[in-house]
Amino acid sequence: MSSRRVRGIALRVALATLLVLPSAATAQRISGTVREADGGRLISGGFISLLDQAGEAVRADFTAENGAFSFLAPGPGEYRIRVERIGYANWVTGPYAVTAGQSLAITVEVPLQPVRLGDLRVEVTGVCLDDPRRGEALAAAWEEARKALETAVWAEDRGELAFTLTEYERTLDPRSLATLSSETHTRRNVPLPPFRSLPARQLVAEGYAIVNRDSSVFYAPDATVLLSEEFRDAHCFGLRRDEVEGETRLGITFRPQSGTNVIDIEGTLWLDEATAALREVELRYRNVPLPRGTDRRRVGANLLFDRVPDGPFYIRDWWIRFPIRGRSLRPILAGLTGEPEAVLAAYRQTGGSVGAAFADGRGFGTSEGVVAGVVRDSTSGEALIGADIVLRDWDDAADLDSRPTAAEAPFSAVTDEAGAFRVTGLPDGIYALGVDHPRLQAAGVRLNETRVVVEDRASEALELWTPSAETVFTRICPRLPSYGSRGAVVGVARDVDTGLPVPGVGIEALWREWSIRLVGRSFDVTERTDSARDVSGEQGEFALCRVPLGEPVFLRQAGADEGLEFDLVTRVAWRDVRVDPRLSPTSPEDTALPATELTHEIELRPLEETHTGRLLGRVRDARSQRPVAAAAVSVTGRPEREQSDRRGHFVLGALPVGEYELSVRHIGYAPLNHSVTVTRGHTTEVDVGLTPDPVALPPLVATVTRLRRLETQGFYERKNWGELAGLGTFFTVEDIERRNPMRITDLIADAPGVRVHCQGNRCKVFSRRISVGFGGAGCELNVFVDGVMVIRSSDGRWRGNSDSVNDFVLPIEIGGVEVYGGAGALPAEFSGFDSRCGAVVIWTK
Repeated sequence: MSSRRVRGIALRVALATLLVLPSAATAQRISGTVREADGGRLISGGFISLLDQAGEAVRADFTAENGAFSFLAPGPGEYRIRVERIGYANWVTGPYAVTAGQSLAITVEVPLQPVRLGDLRVEVTGVCLDDPRRGEALAAAWEEARKALETAVWAEDRGELAFTLTEYERTLDPRSLATLSSETHTRRNVPLPPFRSLPARQLVAEGYAIVNRDSSVFYAPDATVLLSEEFRDAHCFGLRRDEVEGETRLGITFRPQSGTNVIDIEGTLWLDEATAALREVELRYRNVPLPRGTDRRRVGANLLFDRVPDGPFYIRDWWIRFPIRGRSLRPILAGLTGEPEAVLAAYRQTGGSVGAAFADGRGFGTSEGVVAGVVRDSTSGEALIGADIVLRDWDDAADLDSRPTAAEAPFSAVTDEAGAFRVTGLPDGIYALGVDHPRLQAAGVRLNETRVVVEDRASEALELWTPSAETVFTRICPRLPSYGSRGAVVGVARDVDTGLPVPGVGIEALWREWSIRLVGRSFDVTERTDSARDVSGEQGEFALCRVPLGEPVFLRQAGADEGLEFDLVTRVAWRDVRVDPRLSPTSPEDTALPATELTHEIELRPLEETHTGRLLGRVRDARSQRPVAAAAVSVTGRPEREQSDRRGHFVLGALPVGEYELSVRHIGYAPLNHSVTVTRGHTTEVDVGLTPDPVALPPLVATVTRLRRLETQGFYERKNWGELAGLGTFFTVEDIERRNPMRITDLIADAPGVRVHCQGNRCKVFSRRISVGFGGAGCELNVFVDGVMVIRSSDGRWRGNSDSVNDFVLPIEIGGVEVYGGAGALPAEFSGFDSRCGAVVIWTK
């Protein structure tokens, strides 16, 4: 079963019947039918053009179900009819003479000449032709692609088709491409095209992307650009054959002509070899400066084409993916200056898809299977917004193949503000449906895949629930009973400026506890501040156990003055924390503050003593008055951002009294700013009406502001400055893959300033520059794995250490290695009283 086999929108009436043709007493009309030669079958869905004497198309349309067509000629003269069909050779009739006011009825017979792309010979050479119309095989394939693109441009110019348009923006994990955050917006009755590119002349001259220090803008071409002379003149072309999802495809490759200095694109137009239909266009960017750590294969765009039955092609799904840059705010070594090297922090993917079709005000459903349903959070009963829904073949799941991410799966969706999802274009069959969400990832749980049967283009509606609060609590707090008065807080530490997950950040929850004891004949009440702490993981996830139920809790970044106050009313609560990476401790010991200091930092006061108020509001559509869910709400001077719930409600609490500027943002609506006043001890209510943006779509453009910090643990930062100053030796993933070592010591054996000594399988790393004692014993290097010391130097005080550097991690698991042959080269985070020999620092992937 081909998971890419999509037949598109079932438009059951011919587009020709939807046209409003002008009429006049002196009009010249050419009407008739089109059929195969020798009395063959009538041809429906053929793209026919009325050509003038110069061979230019003055009218065009698709034949109806019975092969009928009708053209109003612009004036008397001679005209020809050209018939184009995907998978068949073009046919042009002889001339027809039309006089003023004449109505001409004709029958066009077309010879049956199939185009068999499978018979085309594809040679693997380095030749790249400067025109796709050159070469027999390339020209045949290009003609089929051109016909499909021409119908897409024709439909866009006519403006008779409209669709339901769903747009999204996702932030993806730089390693797994898992969705870290997502925002989705749906609009209806949107005319083609779903996006419009910049003019081809401008793209060729200025490039397909603009990348500078603070922001990046990427563009993708539409059908008009791909057909343009400017695009053909700027690229050279070739052919390739490949199998995609069990379907043999013929690809028209293109790449920039040599000598271009602007950011350009290369890629492939893929045709189904059996039907010659245009399937998709894959794009990658050339000459674009990328931050270190970026996989160039993941930076690009994709246009997935479909066809209205017996009608034009159109772009059904599309996305553009580009890197988010990270950089450091501090120099790593004193006395060195310069701009730190940009590194990859995450990927941003912007895209969309079109759903139900509309023509002349009438709607038409999809021609293939649909899986729809809703996902709810068991801990709160609310809708689970922004969950990734991934469908794959059931046999793949049964074989225990790894589950693909939403960015990699052929069929996927994201739940909307009501927790609902809808996956279309599914052939009949059996599928495995998986659900992923940052909340579940933070708790370390994953829903089992659900078996879904699509039959007769439909399946049963699904209602899915996340694991229960007790299940999640038992998973993240295994040492605590699943009953009692204690719960847990699970969430993701997110950068206050970008919203991206931040690893290595201390998060703490604080609350008051009282103890009562009898002293003599009176009771002594003691009050103290208790806390639970954790350090966020690789995806920014944290879990705090032992949090009391029904008591005020203060949640914050360790070392920060501000945070979130709430009551834990369920066994598990989901709370994300906005953090400043510059304040973040990187180890649990850094977050362990004395109880007296905690009591001094946090003061929980009764309501009547507070000097704060809160802001309660509702966000609605100014035209329809319907609530707007997932709107981003914030006030000036406060880093916290809230989202409106599915009823449009939001609450901003613990606001100091005073004047604020309320900011409300949502995709598809004009931004709104409004002045509000917060009064001591009171709730200020506001009713926000957002005005929808105009339906007209901007070019497909994606912009991102660069982050202010370097990659998580500063590896590339230290590498940049260390190599500049000649301090330390550094190995990246590329170095490891190129050397392919069996053991870690095989990788670092030739690093300057160190030597490796092995006895059997036990290997140690010593400094060549430093010896210990009168006998000149070797000075063993400390070994760190992911920032934790696993081997301490055996310089006399620690003699007898039997661990080997090869015991802790395999080379294929390593993301980077730092080797320092002495204390003088060590960065501050790896130095100390026992670090004079140097260190080996290993970072896993």
